[in-house]
Order: sequence, then C-alpha cells, then structure tokens
Amino acid sequence: QMRRNIALSFVSYHLLYSVLRFFPHFLQPKSSQLFEKKQCRTTPAEWRDKVLSTVNALVQIVGGVMCYLEWESFQPLSTGWISIDTNNNHFDNKPHTFVQYTGAALMGFLIWDLSWMVWHYGETPDKESIVHHVLFILTAYYNAHGWYFSKCFAWM
Repeated sequence: QMRRNIALSFVSYHLLYSVLRFFPHFLQPKSSQLFEKKQCRTTPAEWRDKVLSTVNALVQIVGGVMCYLEWESFQPLSTGWISIDTNNNHFDNKPHTFVQYTGAALMGFLIWDLSWMVWHYGETPDKESIVHHVLFILTAYYNAHGWYFSKCFAWM
C-alpha cells in the first residue's frame, strides 16, 4: 500500500504539472508580467515547479498537523519513537497513520521534483537541491520501511 500511495502522489504531481503546462494561464502570471523581464530569471517551467512545491508544502503542513494530533494514539507511547518488531514485520503489517500517508505524499513529490530537476538540469543546474532531495527521500523511505520515528517524522 505504501508503494501505491507513493506512486499515486508522483502521478498526481505529474498530472498537476501537465495541467499547468497545457493551460498556461491557470495559476500562472502572464508571460509579459514575469517571464520576459530581464531581471527575472524564472522560466515558465520553474514557475510551474514552484506552484507544485507550494501545493506540496500545503499538503505537508496539513499532514504534519495530523501527525502531531495522532501522537496520543500511540500505545505504548514509546511506539511513536521506535517500534521494536520481534517478528520482522515491516510497514505492510502495521496500522496506517498520517505519518505514512504524509510520508508517501512527500516521497512522491520528492521523486517527481528530483526527476524534474534532472530533466531540466541544463537550464537550472542545482546540485545542492538534488542532494537535498535524495537525502530526504532516503530518510522518508527509512521511516516507512521499518516503522521508525513516527513522532519525530512529523517535522519533515
């Protein structure tokens, strides 16, 4: 189910990007207002990526709040920090919480955004952001894989 949620998030961001690309007036300034000014270095593709980043930020804010609100439901309370699993059951056998759904949404976005950065690397080279995305993807994957640090994952 986690893989499906990550894929669904990735596809959702791709579809939203496609909508923005094919409907250039939807959530985007007119070309003359932003893209054609000499002092502005933002391309239409970067603008669309920034719109998606804002959408992701809103999803993550709501998800983070929901993660914090479910803390009291972790029984025993230490479960939200590290879950010791003697049967080697991983995520698929655990109950789903907002941490996993929010994490899947984050991973789907980060994978999509990383793909976007690699695709547009010639126009907008940004090695630091690529490293940042890879580290956050690995952290989110580690969290989802073994049911670790569910409480402190909410900050992400």
